Amino acid sequence: MSLPQKDSDWSRLIGFRGQEEKDEAAPEATKPPVAEFGVGILLDKLTMKVTGCIPGLAADRSGMILPGDEIVKINGKEMFYWDDPLEGFENLGFLGKEGTLVRVDVKRLENPGTPIQRYRWFAIELMRGTCEYLDLYNKCRTLEFRNSQLERPEKEVNVNVDHVDRSDSLELREEIERLTRQLELMQKKSTEDDAEIEDLKRQNKKLSSETERAYGEMKSLKDMIEKLRALLLENDKAAEIERLKLELKKTQQELETTRYNFEQAHKARIQLEAKLT
Repeated sequence: MSLPQKDSDWSRLIGFRGQEEKDEAAPEATKPPVAEFGVGILLDKLTMKVTGCIPGLAADRSGMILPGDEIVKINGKEMFYWDDPLEGFENLGFLGKEGTLVRVDVKRLENPGTPIQRYRWFAIELMRGTCEYLDLYNKCRTLEFRNSQLERPEKEVNVNVDHVDRSDSLELREEIERLTRQLELMQKKSTEDDAEIEDLKRQNKKLSSETERAYGEMKSLKDMIEKLRALLLENDKAAEIERLKLELKKTQQELETTRYNFEQAHKARIQLEAKLT
């Protein structure tokens, strides 16, 4: 990153870098979900509009993001509706390592409460990182800027180099080196944290897969139990039918025996009546 050439440029570098603007009439706002960005932007769950900024993070330091603003693009990609907002922001490249930049395109209603809605569109680059990281980054850049002023050649700044206090320059160099080492340590820790997060994501994905597999097996077992119950019920019905068949056969046999006995008794009675007459 090149150093700013004047104080106003430097003040715009704190927590973010660069911006471009344009004014034009725009269509009505679209409506998607809530999340907390790595640069400290808070969004409404339904309208995708900014509700505020986390104090001390890049969005708050920039002074450019205001409540009511609508996020329309992230890194040049249009916002979409996502079931999981965090997943959507990740897929659009919003979350990232400390010290890296993310470009956010913003739409702002310029004249609320008037019949004609006019919007202002602008883009801003914000640096990802904690308050401590941004403080350290800005301090390091400020010292680099001061050091560059002390070491600027005479023909550029029109000063006598002999009057420059070299001890101040040396102290600045040492301070810059110390802060740079701290930055490197923080970036290393951030990388380690990213690796741990990726590992946790893999574990979560594996557990989700195992859970789905276990659910599938449980469902299969449940279906099998239902089939066995139905089969047992059918078997019970078949056994009952066989029992009834046996009882019917036994009853038929008893009926035949009774009929035979009745016929024999009837014949005997006829014979007896014949003898009596």
